[in-house]
This record gives sequence, structure tokens and C-alpha cells, in this order.
Amino acid sequence: MTATVDAERIRAEVRELQKASAVLACIQCAAEYDNECDADLADAVAVVHAFVSAASARIDASLLKDEKAEIEGKGPH
Repeated sequence: MTATVDAERIRAEVRELQKASAVLACIQCAAEYDNECDADLADAVAVVHAFVSAASARIDASLLKDEKAEIEGKGPH
């Protein structure tokens, strides 16, 4: 895996985490204003959980794949 591909992969995962952060900011705002907009905060939290879980799983899988490649002598180094 080249450094460019690694950087692109990391940037993609950071964007997913930024989406989760944006949703959390909305949840916080709704909660602070006593949910005047009648938002379903449980659904919003579920979306954030899904974003973070998916991004974490992809990062973990990539790291495991990279470690396996390095062990087999096919790594980027």
C-alpha cells in the first residue's frame, strides 16, 4: 500500500467521522433547547453510532490487512 493510498483511505475515514461529529452537534443543540424541533434524538444517536462503528471497523480491517501484508513481506516498507 502506498503512502498516497493510505492517506486517501485515512482522509475518507476522517470525513465519515466528521459527519458523525456534525450529527452530534445537532443532537447537542436539540437537547440544549429542550428539543423544540421535536427531533427523535434516539434515531440521531443511532446514526452517529452507525457512522462511528462503520468507520472504526474499516480502519481496523485496514490495519489488520496492512499488518498481515507486512508479516508476509508484502508491506509498504
